[in-house]
Parts: sequence; C-alpha cells; structure tokens
Amino acid sequence: MIKIIAFLFFTTLFSCSTYPRKYDKIKNYIDCIDVDKKSFIGYPDLNSSYIGPSYFGYIGINYACYIEYLIKNEQVDIDSVESYVNNEYMHEKFTGKGLIIKVQDDKVIDTLSLSDMKYIKSLYSDWWSKNKCLSRKELKKEYEKNPILRQPYEWR
Repeated sequence: MIKIIAFLFFTTLFSCSTYPRKYDKIKNYIDCIDVDKKSFIGYPDLNSSYIGPSYFGYIGINYACYIEYLIKNEQVDIDSVESYVNNEYMHEKFTGKGLIIKVQDDKVIDTLSLSDMKYIKSLYSDWWSKNKCLSRKELKKEYEKNPILRQPYEWR
C-alpha cells in the first residue's frame, strides 16, 4: 500500500500538471517506432494511378507518420488519427508520401536499419519529453521552429 501511495505521489510530483491523458497515444506511438517488424509502408500518390512509393520497411515509420500528422494538424482528434492517415490520405501535405529516408546531398544513401529506427525513436522521444506539456497549438509552433527529424533523415 505504501509503495502504491509513493508511486502516485512521485508520478504526480514529476509529471506536467497540464499533460492531457489523451497524449498517452502519442507516447505509445513513440514507443512503437523501433519495433522490429516490417510491412509495406508509404501511401499512394493521389495525383496519379501510380500505387505510390510504398516499399517493404519498418512499421515504425507509420507510427512516426501518425505523430507528425497529429503535431502538424491540431484539429485532428488524437483517437482518429490512424483513420485520417490510412483512409483519407490527408497526410500528404504533412509528411509527403509517408516515408522516412536516409539522404546525403539530396540523394537516397541507404535503406533504414533497425539501428536507424532506434535513433529515430530517440529523436521523437527527446522532442516529446521537452514538449509534452504544450497544447496542440503550441506543439505545432514548436515543431515549426524545431522539427523532430534531422539529417540524414527526412520525410518524402
């Protein structure tokens, strides 16, 4: 009983007073970025019949896409982000085709490895730790000043 009370006390003491519980979904997405599982990822090109740049890669890229979409589009309900991204393809103006690539001098240099995904997860985790107490509007402003992905990674 004492352990439970101590846990609740310290959890409350060291958490943001304004941290909305609905943001837990963003944290869950971050935790899934480095999952060692692959699937077809990326989204179709809506401007043509071309099926798009989908390729076989780590599913964590999809979770990063959900996070990016939520941060950049504050009107989207957190609980319905997956349907927005997967079904309506509204993500295109936020993350391009939904692929993270590794580039150098504007050329793709390599496919992503699991160690890349772990590093990308650390970028999202660090950014989220610093900004999780902000409102959705403030998150968007902070993201515009300080994007999460850095070279050699970018959205395409």
